Amino acid sequence: MTYTVEFSPSARKMFKKLPQDLQDRIQPKIDALATEPRPNGVKKLKGEENTYRIKIGSYRVVYEIEDDVLLVIVIKVAGRKDDLPALEYLKLWFGRYYESSHRSNLLIDSLLPFLFNESSPHLSYLGLRSSKNADELARAVAESPIIERLAVLDLSMGNLTDKGAKALLNSRATNQLHTLNISNNCVSANMIQELSQLNCRIIANGQEEVLKEGLEPHVTGYYTSEATQSLGSC
Repeated sequence: MTYTVEFSPSARKMFKKLPQDLQDRIQPKIDALATEPRPNGVKKLKGEENTYRIKIGSYRVVYEIEDDVLLVIVIKVAGRKDDLPALEYLKLWFGRYYESSHRSNLLIDSLLPFLFNESSPHLSYLGLRSSKNADELARAVAESPIIERLAVLDLSMGNLTDKGAKALLNSRATNQLHTLNISNNCVSANMIQELSQLNCRIIANGQEEVLKEGLEPHVTGYYTSEATQSLGSC
């Protein structure tokens, strides 16, 4: 069965006020409700018989389903109230040596809406430092629109390897940065050489070798029991 998807007048007005790039990202998700009006991740609103809410990035789409006539009516399209329009400088410390994998994943998931919305149009410095999962952070930033607005991206003092650095290298927006700081990570000399071909300033001192063997259950990341004696090993 295929449903017809319609906007209420107020929802259409809300939607048209969004920047065009956001409309382009949200519209396909709304269109998909025609074939699957109750997709994975949808939430049925309490106290409402046929009203649902779905998250699309940092936005919430509220809609009603009329199964008897195969109709989906979008009644609200709005962003979360967490915009920081005046934010220019943001530095977060994750904890390279004490950050659990589960906690790290939660932190990254919580950052995704911020990276993919337009809540901080004046942000010029983003520091995501001392992260055990720096590769995942690098990939998320490289794929997000926020990197296009940055002057400085600081991923220093973490466990960034060639995998994450490659994601940055492959992002055309990285070339528009003024400074990319990946110092005190685990990036190879060859990858640093490739990054140095970009037009932006690269800070890459203090790289260390990735250690993959000798992991102990209580040790996170790439550390070995010997490596943890020195607070500088990946």
